[in-house]
Amino acid sequence: MQRTHRSGVVIASALAMLISVGLGEAVAAEPTATPTPDATPSATPTPSPDVGGTPAPTTTPAPTTTPAPTTTPTPDPDVPMPDLTRTFVSAWAAVDNPDPADGGPELPLDGWRFRAAFEGATVVRSQTVTHVGGDSADPAFWEIQFTGGGPAHAVVTVVPQPGAKLLRVRCGWTSIGVFEPRPVPASVDGNTVSFDVGRGFESEGITYPQDYECFFVYARAAVPATDTVALGTAPLRGGLGLLAVMVGIVAGVVLAIRPKRRDAAEATDVVC
Repeated sequence: MQRTHRSGVVIASALAMLISVGLGEAVAAEPTATPTPDATPSATPTPSPDVGGTPAPTTTPAPTTTPAPTTTPTPDPDVPMPDLTRTFVSAWAAVDNPDPADGGPELPLDGWRFRAAFEGATVVRSQTVTHVGGDSADPAFWEIQFTGGGPAHAVVTVVPQPGAKLLRVRCGWTSIGVFEPRPVPASVDGNTVSFDVGRGFESEGITYPQDYECFFVYARAAVPATDTVALGTAPLRGGLGLLAVMVGIVAGVVLAIRPKRRDAAEATDVVC
């Protein structure tokens, strides 16, 4: 009985030790609980837009470049500039050329006198008698200066010669840069022709004075014998003959017109 009781005590003590060891291991194996973070993060407050709406994004302005100053080219002092306040009006007495293939439609007459009046312009200088001879031929001419913005009105009259029969009058203008004379509308009344004188003509961006020229063409048989017809020289080519006059305007030199310049005249005749 005592032996059985002792054995039971030993068994009970062993069981108690086993239970206590198992409980200890169970306690040691149980993990320490980690606090679980809040699954839903707190929302960041969104700023309310301004009352006036969503503000426009701020942009940085592009740098402003200052344009280079515009400079006006200074004309070369050695190159005279055209004077648009002045121009020339000239007049010829002429006869038809019997051999147009040898120079031009008309031949100038020497010693014929003209008168002229201008509205809207004043006469700066003039030569009122034609001169033909040798290697030169000069018309009657008037250098005029506009008193306003132009155009001016010219009235040119030839002093009639006894027995001379006027066939027609034609007028045209030319200029530096214009190689063919341009016809000018003109009114003829007896020995007088009237027309408007323009202020300038533009060529390649430059405006040049216009130069006006009128031809009073007479019948050859009725020309007085005292007049000299330029048969011994090549005839002037109408219009282009006065390019030298334009050079006189631009450069301020004496009017100079040479022969060999009349066959290019293409202006429309005004028949009396």
